Amino acid sequence: MLNLEELLCGDTRQMSSVIRYSSLPHGRGENVAEHSFYVAFYALIIAKDLEQDGQKIDYEKLLVSALLHDLDEAITGDIIRTVKYSSKELRDRLGMVAEFYCKRTLAKFKVAKIEELFSCWDHARDPESLEGCILQLCDMLSVIAYCVERIKSGNVFMQTILRGAHDNFITKFKHPVYERYKAAIAEIVGRYAGHAPKQEMILIDEFNDGNPAEETQGGKKKKDRTTS
Repeated sequence: MLNLEELLCGDTRQMSSVIRYSSLPHGRGENVAEHSFYVAFYALIIAKDLEQDGQKIDYEKLLVSALLHDLDEAITGDIIRTVKYSSKELRDRLGMVAEFYCKRTLAKFKVAKIEELFSCWDHARDPESLEGCILQLCDMLSVIAYCVERIKSGNVFMQTILRGAHDNFITKFKHPVYERYKAAIAEIVGRYAGHAPKQEMILIDEFNDGNPAEETQGGKKKKDRTTS
């Protein structure tokens, strides 16, 4: 039987108090619950737009995945990209932690076929499915929208985050879902990010005895640094 008290008073309520970008000077914080709503809302509108091209959308899969995609952060908090993706090992270990807490949180509800909800979380951003591509796009559109909001309020630091969100995500995907909106997104980013640099991300394997990798012997180029 459904554990209604857990649903109403349990861990998931913490999504409204987990602030995204908590280590950055962002001004008004956006919590995970807000972000999840906007991702679901954008996904709904994008899906309706894509239907005009004859695309068949599984709305249940799309919207359930959108609502659940950051469920684990109710427990783990928001870990910024520059930390989470600083090494593959760290990313994988954090992924295991996220999976554990998502399963545990869902299990507390005591509803039948809870594994179906976990599957929606687990495959939320699956690039092999249309719904996964839509969700991945809308996840980043939410970042762009928040950055623009903060930039409009006078926070020029968020121009760097906006530039990184665009250059390290939108420009790398070639799926028709992204191609459809790429030009419009680039125009918005260009207008609000200006010439801001991307946020730097130091990869853990670039460090040798605590120092970032510089020019190697023999005149080889230093390693490229990925930014977020």
